[in-house]
Amino acid sequence: MRRRSGATGPGRFPGDGTLDSQADATPPDILVRLQAIAGLTVVEGSAVVPGYRRFDMELDQPVDHEALDGQRFRQRLVLLHRSEAAPMVLESTGYELAEGSPVQP
Repeated sequence: MRRRSGATGPGRFPGDGTLDSQADATPPDILVRLQAIAGLTVVEGSAVVPGYRRFDMELDQPVDHEALDGQRFRQRLVLLHRSEAAPMVLESTGYELAEGSPVQP
């Protein structure tokens, strides 16, 4: 049985069309998976927090999602990744993302 694109869970990766028979397959590294996202630029940096990997990212987006051919901007993000089995915590600092800031988990 083929899973719908976007289904996630053990053995299923967003948008990859993985078959259930591959449920025990080792998932690709998180960097490879991030690099596969259209419009996302990813650079792995040095994490100041032991046990985490740091990814500095920019996501190209339309200013108006109703006018995809209009103006665009690049949203900056930092991901501190520990494990896919760990919970994800999202913190938004608004317009402030200091260059080289020691983002804490």
